[in-house]
Amino acid sequence: MKETTLKAQLRPIVRPLKSAVKTTLGINQNRPSNYWEKRKNLRYYQEALRLAKKYAPDAETAIDVGSHNSQLLAQVDWIPSITAIDIKRVPEIPKATNIQGDFMQFVPESRFDLVFCLQLLEHLEYPAPFAQKLLDTGKTIVISVPYKWHEESCEYHIQDPVDENKLLSWTQKSWLEKFVVQDYGAARMVAVFEGTGS
Repeated sequence: MKETTLKAQLRPIVRPLKSAVKTTLGINQNRPSNYWEKRKNLRYYQEALRLAKKYAPDAETAIDVGSHNSQLLAQVDWIPSITAIDIKRVPEIPKATNIQGDFMQFVPESRFDLVFCLQLLEHLEYPAPFAQKLLDTGKTIVISVPYKWHEESCEYHIQDPVDENKLLSWTQKSWLEKFVVQDYGAARMVAVFEGTGS
């Protein structure tokens, strides 16, 4: 049996055990109080904002999918209606509609002008349908992923390593523009897509 196949089979067993150990030890990996403070100056956020301003300058609505505790939406000050959704917690974004829920079950009233999905797809067992939902949900979509991180770089990343071909296999659509940025030696790819039917 291939090692990757064995890892995939063991993952549903090992991850809950790790989570239980961390909970027992009082280690809360899901909500560090200084999450945004540590990350707010990372270049991939700045690149995501640059692409948003360039490709969605007249946006009226925006959503951050898998926002965690990121305050990215607070920086899109030209967009009057903002929404944040996270499966694990209610986001705490000022002036936003904050939703705890599964994005795959989320049914917006209308398509968003701008969709952010940063550093999330690599965590998913099935990123392709999620990427398709992102493209269906917005007119302009900004996605970031870790770029060519080694398979063992992060225990929470299922899809590493991610490169251009892997991202394109998920979106089934080429980007309008993409960049690779470095933050403290870690590379991330940020790409902007036109939504399906745009």
